[in-house]
Amino acid sequence: MFCLVLGLLSSVDVHAQKVQDIKNLNEEGKKLTASDSYKAQEILLKAHKMAVNNSNDSLQMEIEKNLGITSFYKGDFNEAITWYRKSNELALQRADSAMNIKLLFNIGQAYSNLGDFEKAEQYYNETVKKFSSEHTDMNIIGNAYISLGVMKRRLGNSQDAISYFQKALIVMESSENMEGVAQSYVNLGNIYMDVNEFDAAKASLDSALAISKRVKSINGEVNSIRSLSEFLLLTGKCKEAVTLIKMGLKTAEERNMRPQRKEFYSKLKRAYECLDDFKQALYWQEKFTVLSDSLNKNAQLKEILKVENSALEKANLVNESTLRTQTLLIVINTVVFLLLIVFAYKFFKAKQQLNKEKTS
Repeated sequence: MFCLVLGLLSSVDVHAQKVQDIKNLNEEGKKLTASDSYKAQEILLKAHKMAVNNSNDSLQMEIEKNLGITSFYKGDFNEAITWYRKSNELALQRADSAMNIKLLFNIGQAYSNLGDFEKAEQYYNETVKKFSSEHTDMNIIGNAYISLGVMKRRLGNSQDAISYFQKALIVMESSENMEGVAQSYVNLGNIYMDVNEFDAAKASLDSALAISKRVKSINGEVNSIRSLSEFLLLTGKCKEAVTLIKMGLKTAEERNMRPQRKEFYSKLKRAYECLDDFKQALYWQEKFTVLSDSLNKNAQLKEILKVENSALEKANLVNESTLRTQTLLIVINTVVFLLLIVFAYKFFKAKQQLNKEKTS
């Protein structure tokens, strides 16, 4: 009885260790997603296989969601949708409404990046429709409204865009997400500029910048400056624009925010042209061109690496399949060999018995 209890305890320990190993791999993959999405995917696929073998639906669901995020970072939005849907199937089976809503939003984001705005809108609306303040992170709903607004703005539907951004603002304020509040104000400022409501645009963008500074949100501050400087350029306040853009550029340089630096270089060129300082305009144009070339080369390199990694993944799958086939053949040959030995042994024993009977 004591041995049986020890065996059960040992089995529990082994299971717990397996679960912990899967969790560790999942966390490792998540941390690498933004910096090295291909390595992250490799780790998460290993964790996924272990979770499936361990029949752990909860971890499998989480890992499949993270694989979708990794695919999203790789720019493979169709693959992201596939993983999100797999995860969502488990979320529905487990009646996990919070996860279901997160995944609906993520699928909408993927479709939006594919340019399929009809599908994206369908999933964003479903996200909002399934919202329950008791079970859901309010920020997801706020972000769904922002995404709907951005999509409507792209399609030229300004009034719907304003409505969604205002809804996002209300949700973000109610959840005290001040970065989300600032982002909503930036989006409202941009759409108000589109429809030439400059007083409303200025008020929204001033609010966004003030909030971002108060909560020390670097991204929020830079985004607010990008939009507010555009407002100043559009309204002919070019000297003020130069001061503001240089403030944003300093932060972008300190944080190595290269795409934002590129945009600020372009805005400085426009501002100095507005001030008839063509020497300075040419200087910032040259900086813009050099950085653009560098970013384009990096993008090309990433695309080459993407193709190479894809080819490597396929090669690994082929090698794994070949290895399985070879292992199976070895097992079959071994079994056949053992059967032949057994047959030979039985034949030899039968012959010995027959000889004994003849002798007697």
